[in-house]
Amino acid sequence: MHTHSYISLILAALLAASSSDTVRLSLAPESRLWLEGTHTLGSYRCSAATLSGAGVMAASSSTADSVLQAVKAELLVDVASFDCGNPEMKRDLLHALKSDYHPEIRFALKRASVIAALRTHQEDHLIEVTGEISIAGIRRDITTVFRGRALAEHAFRIYGSKRLYMSDFNIEPPSTLLGLIRASDRITVNFDLVATTAPTLPSKYPKTVERNAEKTAVSSAAAPRHKQLLAGG
Repeated sequence: MHTHSYISLILAALLAASSSDTVRLSLAPESRLWLEGTHTLGSYRCSAATLSGAGVMAASSSTADSVLQAVKAELLVDVASFDCGNPEMKRDLLHALKSDYHPEIRFALKRASVIAALRTHQEDHLIEVTGEISIAGIRRDITTVFRGRALAEHAFRIYGSKRLYMSDFNIEPPSTLLGLIRASDRITVNFDLVATTAPTLPSKYPKTVERNAEKTAVSSAAAPRHKQLLAGG
């Protein structure tokens, strides 16, 4: 399936639920996000139990191009909802993330471009994403690549991972036993999200997202660096 065909499929699914040029999206309950890292004695995994998110997508009036002209989206992760498998690890993680002062991890999408189809799964496509992530009160622009696939008439799935360094967000890696057990600075954020059409935007979602949607473009473009981005670089 070619890139334009894939985008056409998503557009057809989304526009079927809305007569407006702007399609509202929401995060489905089956969406997942988890952190993975290593420490002195091995590895750890912390899964978020509470995610929220929404977005708006504007469609081109040109059926010949069938490309998304604008998109805005935001993902919020409740830091206190992380489950690390033991209370000590969770306590140390929440302390490191300064959850008392910054209870949410936030990602705001700025731009997304379809890169290429995967040869092994033609229904999947690589999508390069640029956005702003806020962790422990520190904001950073990041670029990564995820995989996307239309699931049904009104839903599509996006999934992938991104390597980050805690020190980039002024976070000191968690440690215990007077520093004898210390987490690595590098952490991997994994996500498997399902977006569906929504009749209205959740009240928590900023109204400015819809007003500013036309400022962000989604286009089809070749990008030979996608393999490097997939590796989390």
